[in-house]
Amino acid sequence: SIQKLTINPVSATVNANAYKYISVNHNILESKFASVNIKVDVEKTWIDNNSIDESKIYLERYETSAWKKYSTIKIGDNGTHITYQATVPGLSYFAISGDKVITECTSGKRCDGKQLQECVNKLWVTTQTCADGCDSTSLNCTGGVVISNETTGPECTTGSKQCVGNDLQLCVAEQWTKSATCELGCNAEKLECNTPIETPTTTEIPWSAIIIVAIIAVCAIAYFLFFRKSRASSKTVRVRSG
Repeated sequence: SIQKLTINPVSATVNANAYKYISVNHNILESKFASVNIKVDVEKTWIDNNSIDESKIYLERYETSAWKKYSTIKIGDNGTHITYQATVPGLSYFAISGDKVITECTSGKRCDGKQLQECVNKLWVTTQTCADGCDSTSLNCTGGVVISNETTGPECTTGSKQCVGNDLQLCVAEQWTKSATCELGCNAEKLECNTPIETPTTTEIPWSAIIIVAIIAVCAIAYFLFFRKSRASSKTVRVRSG
C-alpha cells in the first residue's frame, strides 16, 4: 500500500528541496525483483512558486540511515501536473524533491523560505537558516532567531571547482556551494558534468545490394573467360608454301 506523509518520516534530511514524502508498505521479497519503476505527479504550482528546475526532479529513497537521490525522466504533462518516472532498487520511504533554478544576481540579499541568502560572485549563497522564517522586508531572520550560520564545506579558493558524488561544486566566498547536479556523474578530472557519449553511426549495406554486386562480378568474370576462349578459337594459322 502507498501512504502519503505530511512530514519527513526520518531524522535524515533530503538532498534537495522536498515536495512530498511517501511510504510504501509491502510484503514482497525484494530478492524477487532487481528494480522498480515508480511514477510520481508533481504540481506545477509547487515548481513555479519554489523556483524549481523542472528538469531536476528526483525521487529520493531512504537507504541505510540516509536519503539517496535517484534521477527521474519526464513522461507526461496534463497542464497542472508533470509526471515523472524513476527506477529504484527497492521499496522504502520516498521523498519527491527538486533542485532550484540557478539564477545569477548582481548584489544584495534575499529571503528564500527560511534561508537568508546573499549575492556573492553573481550567485545566491545561503548565509543563515532562520528558525521562525526570514523577513523579506528587513532581510533578517524573524525575531533574530537563527538555526545555523551556513557552512557548505571546507575553505577553498574562490572560483575553484570540485566533484562531490554527482554534484559539481563551485567555491564562492571561500566556501563550497553546489553549482549543478550531474545526471551522468561529475568528471573529477575535467571538473565538469559528464556528457552522453556519441555512438558512431554505421551504414549497413542491404543484402540485396550485395547480391546484385556479386551477380555483376560473376557475369564480368564469365564474359572475360568467354571472350578469351573466342579469341583463342578464331586464331588463323598461316602456312608458307614452297
